[in-house]
Amino acid sequence: MDSEKPRSTLQTVDRAFALLELVAMSSGTLSVAEAADRLGLNISTCHHLVKTLEGRGYLRRDNARKLRLDSGVVRLSAAFTGIRNFDEELELILQRIAREVGETAFASEWDGNDMIIRHVVDGTYTLRVTGLTVGLSGTPHSRASGKAVLAFLPPESRNAWLDRSVLDPITTHTITERAALEAALGDVRIAHYATDLEEFALGVCCVAAPYFNATGRVLGAITVASAKPRFEAHFDLYRDTVMAAASEVTSVLSGERGALAADEKRVG
Repeated sequence: MDSEKPRSTLQTVDRAFALLELVAMSSGTLSVAEAADRLGLNISTCHHLVKTLEGRGYLRRDNARKLRLDSGVVRLSAAFTGIRNFDEELELILQRIAREVGETAFASEWDGNDMIIRHVVDGTYTLRVTGLTVGLSGTPHSRASGKAVLAFLPPESRNAWLDRSVLDPITTHTITERAALEAALGDVRIAHYATDLEEFALGVCCVAAPYFNATGRVLGAITVASAKPRFEAHFDLYRDTVMAAASEVTSVLSGERGALAADEKRVG
């Protein structure tokens, strides 16, 4: 009997990429069992794939045990566009914001269902916003960063999120009606920034602007958080600062800044 023809691909690697692609397209609606069923895999095999990808930072499971993409995917995207260390670039941008405006600045990523804080740089004011920690997530409808991203999701993804989400009141200022939130998101698409006016925490206001990858897909947002009196006094500065920073992050992710630096080096 002829020996079996050698495989030209590794089945485990192929399955891992198929799982990543499925999670990316599912917008955070699949459990491990559902993913296994969709891919035609044994549940035990799928669990092993998930654990491996979680360990490498490419997948995570939320509180409902649904599969989400994790920050490793963003690092791959940054590497593809020629950015050697996206996290370092982002940290430097946030440090500059905090230094220039004196307020706490942070970057959040969209995982298909929620905004997750990935980087935080505290402001320089003695009385400043605290309690913003890496990994903080939840209630995107009450947060400037969440609205900044929701506004620029593809309509089908945004509607799917709205269909499955409960707009709980976090404070008395939180938007809790779908029609009102959709109207607010329409305003965000026009202005290209979003605000949180004591909607997540009383006495705290935020302004955020979205950033995008090279294909125009929204990935996250840059936010400045401030005590309400300073926010009202310096709103124009805070808004312009986060919009400029988000545009800079978009350029980084698109490889534009890296290409410019390379051109300058050649000219020099």
